[in-house]
Amino acid sequence: MASRRPIVIDGRIIFRSQCRGIARALIGWVEKFPCDANDGAVKILIQRNAVSPFDLTGVEKRVEFVETDLPVVALHRVAALRHLLNSLDAGVIFSPYHPLAPLAAPCPVVSVVHDCIWEEDPLFAGGRARQLAFELLTRLALARVSRVVVPSLATANAVHRHYPHVATEVVPNGVTFRRAGTKGDAGVEETRRTFGLPTRYLLHVGARRPHKNQELLLKVLAELDPSISLVLVGDRDPRVEDNIDQRIQQLGLTDRVLALQKVPDRYLPAVYEAASVFVFPSLIEGYGIPPLEAMAVGTPVVASAIPAVAEVCRDAATLVSPYDPDGWVEALNRIFADPAAADTLRSRGIELARESTWERGAATLYELLRTSARIL
Repeated sequence: MASRRPIVIDGRIIFRSQCRGIARALIGWVEKFPCDANDGAVKILIQRNAVSPFDLTGVEKRVEFVETDLPVVALHRVAALRHLLNSLDAGVIFSPYHPLAPLAAPCPVVSVVHDCIWEEDPLFAGGRARQLAFELLTRLALARVSRVVVPSLATANAVHRHYPHVATEVVPNGVTFRRAGTKGDAGVEETRRTFGLPTRYLLHVGARRPHKNQELLLKVLAELDPSISLVLVGDRDPRVEDNIDQRIQQLGLTDRVLALQKVPDRYLPAVYEAASVFVFPSLIEGYGIPPLEAMAVGTPVVASAIPAVAEVCRDAATLVSPYDPDGWVEALNRIFADPAAADTLRSRGIELARESTWERGAATLYELLRTSARIL
């Protein structure tokens, strides 16, 4: 009887600190795959002797781990990766980030375009030269990929604008967060003490990159009641200019802004839950997991009225143009002044988060990979 060759997932990106969002999506999907590690249907490549910032217990239950010393970026070891895939008898290789899709593979390649941020504006890419280089890299990557996955219809539309001949298939992201203080996570009070969280604060979670639009939050904070602070969670990106610290000083907000570059996963639910409002003013996104994470713990959300975020948040968030600071001030003052409005957002957010599970995308992705794998 013919048997299906295994699905191989390139999980090496899980160990790259600058790819936390992509790694979180990969883990979320794989943890909910309808398979068992013991059946050998899915294998995941992981970096030998590397430590992941994520808990991989759920992944280990679903797929078989295959250790390798091949780094994610290693042009001189293309042949070695091809040999590894051959030795695993791979039916398909899934690359969670399209620029890192294998240059040569003995089987079909499925990859993900998470967004078209760099294509939209040279500022987001760190300059026109970097933007052109990334577009060329993307065209070359998509030319060797059999099927292209995107997390939202908004991203599908963006891909079609920039790469008209590329067909895409939507596999949505999801949320797994639970209330703080459960299943080994830290409680709110412990987290407040650990990080020195303010009593009332707006929260933003996301890397320090231009498209995240954190500067708007500083302008808005300066117009809000002085008892309200802002907590920024996210790494700086050395590839792009970051003037947030300078703007904090210029606006006299040093005592009202707390910047946390590293927050371990066990503390994140409590950081979300302790916030008065979660704010997400991005100029462009491919999906938007952080607003869902905030909703999952009952925190009201104010977010950008841009296609991907509107698609994800629907009516469970207050949506405001990312170019309208006055609109953000008005929306936030309304939430602080009207407990009923805040409660409405909380209840809608919790309901939406319950619907937005990783199982939705996991089932779709697993079937896509299964049907892509060649039959012996």
